[in-house]
Amino acid sequence: MYEHESGLPAAFDRARGVQEQQAVVFYGERALIQGAELNDMQSVIRGRHDRLGRLIAKDGDRTEGAMAVVDMDAETVTLTAGKIFVAGDEFPVAERVIADVAMTGTVSIGVRLIREWITADDDPSLRGLVPGSLAEGENGAAREVAHIAWALADDGAEGEFHQVYLLQDGTIIDQTPPPMLNGIQQAIAIYDRPHGHYIVSGNRVTALGPSAGKQHFSIEEGEANISGFKNVRFAALRIAETEDWDVAAVPGETHTYAGDVSQTVTTDFAPIDQITSILLTKEKTVSVTRGVLTNGIDGLPDSSVIEIIEVTQGGTTYDENADYVRTGNGVDWAPTGAEPLGGSSYSVKYRYRASVTADAFDDDSITVSGGATGGDIIIAYTYKLPRIDIIGLLPSGAPAYIYGVSAITNPVMPVPPADVLPLCEVHNNWTGVPAIVVDGERTGVRMPTWAEVRRWFNLVEDQSRLIQLERLRSEVDRRDPTAKKNMFVDPFETDYYRDQGEAQTAAVGNRLMQLAIEPTFYDTDLTAAVTLDWVEDVLVEQALKTGCEKINPYQNFIPMAGKLTLTPAADFWTERDTQWTSPATLEFQRGINWSGARVTEETTVSKVGQRNDELPFLRQRDVAFTIAGFFTDEVLDELTFDGLDVLPGGLAPADANGEISGTFTIPPMFRPAPRRCSPPGRAGPWPKRCSPGRARSPSI
Repeated sequence: MYEHESGLPAAFDRARGVQEQQAVVFYGERALIQGAELNDMQSVIRGRHDRLGRLIAKDGDRTEGAMAVVDMDAETVTLTAGKIFVAGDEFPVAERVIADVAMTGTVSIGVRLIREWITADDDPSLRGLVPGSLAEGENGAAREVAHIAWALADDGAEGEFHQVYLLQDGTIIDQTPPPMLNGIQQAIAIYDRPHGHYIVSGNRVTALGPSAGKQHFSIEEGEANISGFKNVRFAALRIAETEDWDVAAVPGETHTYAGDVSQTVTTDFAPIDQITSILLTKEKTVSVTRGVLTNGIDGLPDSSVIEIIEVTQGGTTYDENADYVRTGNGVDWAPTGAEPLGGSSYSVKYRYRASVTADAFDDDSITVSGGATGGDIIIAYTYKLPRIDIIGLLPSGAPAYIYGVSAITNPVMPVPPADVLPLCEVHNNWTGVPAIVVDGERTGVRMPTWAEVRRWFNLVEDQSRLIQLERLRSEVDRRDPTAKKNMFVDPFETDYYRDQGEAQTAAVGNRLMQLAIEPTFYDTDLTAAVTLDWVEDVLVEQALKTGCEKINPYQNFIPMAGKLTLTPAADFWTERDTQWTSPATLEFQRGINWSGARVTEETTVSKVGQRNDELPFLRQRDVAFTIAGFFTDEVLDELTFDGLDVLPGGLAPADANGEISGTFTIPPMFRPAPRRCSPPGRAGPWPKRCSPGRARSPSI
């Protein structure tokens, strides 16, 4: 069980993989040293060395060179010479060109560590070299030789594989140049992580359009810091995401047929996903044979008849309602007027609804033919709902596509996970190429250069001077009000320009003045935990378990203390004092895209005069109480709240279950602090225990 990994005869290693062993100690009077002990010593030293090395670098870290160049057309990857950290040591690696590399999916590229053991039979110099010694010419210890070579994870070659690059769809995910050792990165990440994720350069996203049911995007080469770790890519990364939209149904949308050979109608909602059905009003004239039953009904050959236009026989035209009426899908001769002779033929011109298929349709229109002029076109279809998605990068450099929430209007953009760097918003309307409306520069995740920062400093300084000049001019206008008498401009951004002395019923914000919304808040008192509907599912059951215990093992006959329960046990509430209705009104307008009344699409909403204060006193409210543990007909003669008597009048004595229930009101002018439920002179939540026939005096 202690065979050495080399497989050499009589070679043993008892310390490999045993971290607890820290040294080999030779003790006692021994004339010989075991060969296994020397192997154990090397394994102990190597284990400590490897663990220390992994604090600085991880297997597969490049320390020099070792670049990768991908040729997607030739399906080859050229890997240059360099040095790579593997198994606690730095190994040189020679250049290699790997052919037939898959350019779709994920491919792991790295190095294989190959170990060999050289004996004296392979290298005679390993025999004893000292002339005249006992070891002269004898076989010495074998030597372990290791080297690395470029390889693929699934090539089936021998040796330990260690990943260096990850190839996704023909693009290297991370090409951060060496030396970027793992331990150094961890130390730097501690200081860079509070800055959040940000783009250093590149990484702009371009929508390439749909193909084979997928939307294709290209992420430009660039550099980014994600969770404090740097990610560098020297080639653009192409990603494909399957078009997966949500739909809404239109059960019946009505249009009017104009009377042409065919007609194309534009649907109210677009783009169309599927056409469920099309009911088209058609018109035809048929010959019907009058039945032998007087005042009977003659059926028409079509169902869904909606109107009989004309009934004629020879030169006779019959009047509707006077001679016949439409009943269902037939001509009803029930009226007392004229009717054709039994067995004779007559003509009926009528309209009916037929289920047809569209001659053609696209994203927002449907073409049908064969309808009656002025008839209905009733279309049932489903349409695709718009959605806002996010494309980002994971800490490994791999792309992440995050779905939003679809909606008919104002779809909700997703919140990216904490470990994802958002690159752009993808506005999907499912009609061709989606719109990339927000990139890293607009979302604030692109790191500005010092030249850009200096330009911003200069801009702020210029704006500060303009504000100072504007204040000077406003002061002049104030001193000479006749220049602008009875005129001022309110941008409707805040309540700053409103008359503080007059009651205001309108709300101001988002550059609009509108009627105010005054919300009403409701408090819900829950007496117990509330859960969703559930069904008990027994996983383990022991129906045969029995046992016994002493009811009163200590022979204690003193009655148990009573239990006091308050409802509610804790009171949480919020009191709002609204001076202006604008903030509450604006809260109901989140996500609304105003058009027409807005001057620009980007606005800044300022909040003034809003603060949270601790309430000075508890509110007065009714609190229900239940005291258990009484004897039947016992009477409660005292109930105090923080020392004040709150015993309600007309309280009934204890019932058959030994419980007394009632309601008291919290006294006014109490500071908001927790109140202990304990009787005078005692700690704990129980009312004072009394003997039968005596009154109780619980305190709250």
